[in-house]
Amino acid sequence: MNNVILIGRLTKDPDLRFIPTTGKAAASFTLAVDKGFNKDVKQEREKKDLPVADFISIVVYGKSAENCSNYLSKGKQAAIQGRINTRKYVDNDGQNRYVTEIIAQRVEFIGSSPKARDNDDDIFIPADDDDIPF
Repeated sequence: MNNVILIGRLTKDPDLRFIPTTGKAAASFTLAVDKGFNKDVKQEREKKDLPVADFISIVVYGKSAENCSNYLSKGKQAAIQGRINTRKYVDNDGQNRYVTEIIAQRVEFIGSSPKARDNDDDIFIPADDDDIPF
């Protein structure tokens, strides 16, 4: 069974393109996924400049690709369900290159960008009891 579920933050805005032969939309982006170590291990890794996140390449097709391009941006949080895909291609220098990526079958937009959370006080306005109709 080839099934992957990831939650992370986008490292850059999605790159939307259309496949010339089919006209189908395709979006690609990188998702930073926390390695999930306990607090002590995470602090030690940060001290040694070791990564505390994995950076996973994601590819989305069709209407979902267009939605990702329209509604996701750098720093936004997303949940991805899909499958691992490996492929090989020959670069301009004639060298074989190997790529491992996640082909997303489902994308959920969750949370908010870190900047938006800093202004949470501006979002919530306390209601006056006289304004409530019940």
